[in-house]
Amino acid sequence: MDQDEELKRFKWILSSGLVFLISGCFSYTELKYAIRGKTTEAQVSEFKEYMGGRRSNSPKVDLRYTYLEADGTSRGGRDDVPRSWVPDDPKSVTIQYIPGVEDSSRIKASERLMPVYFFAATALWLGYSIFTLAREANTPIARGPGRRSG
Repeated sequence: MDQDEELKRFKWILSSGLVFLISGCFSYTELKYAIRGKTTEAQVSEFKEYMGGRRSNSPKVDLRYTYLEADGTSRGGRDDVPRSWVPDDPKSVTIQYIPGVEDSSRIKASERLMPVYFFAATALWLGYSIFTLAREANTPIARGPGRRSG
C-alpha cells in the first residue's frame, strides 16, 4: 500500500471518529434517559396551542404538567408536542424523568432514537475501520526479488 492510500485511509478513519463523537453528543440525552430515566404518570396542568418558532411554522402545543418522583418529590415540567398529538387521557400523561434532576422530564412519546441508532452505526463502522487498519499494519511486508531481510 503506498503512502497516498495510507493517508487517505487515515483521514477516513479520523473523519469517522469525528462523526462518532458528534453523534455521541446528540445521542447523550437519549442514553441518559435509557439508563437512568424513570417513567411515571403526570397530571396535566396547562395545554396551550401556539404557532411554531423560527424553524417551524407548524402549530404546536405547550404542555405543562406536575408529577411525583419515586421518592415523593413533587416537580413540574413542560414539553412541546405537535398539535396532532392527542393524549389518551387529557388530564394525565406518561412522562420520563431523571430522578433528582430539575427540568429533566419529557413526555414519553418525545423519544428520539434515530441519533442513538446513528451513534451505534458509527461505532460499528469505526471499530471495523480500526480493525482492518490494524490487521493490515500487522501483515508482513512482501519482499521483492533480490532483497534480503535482516
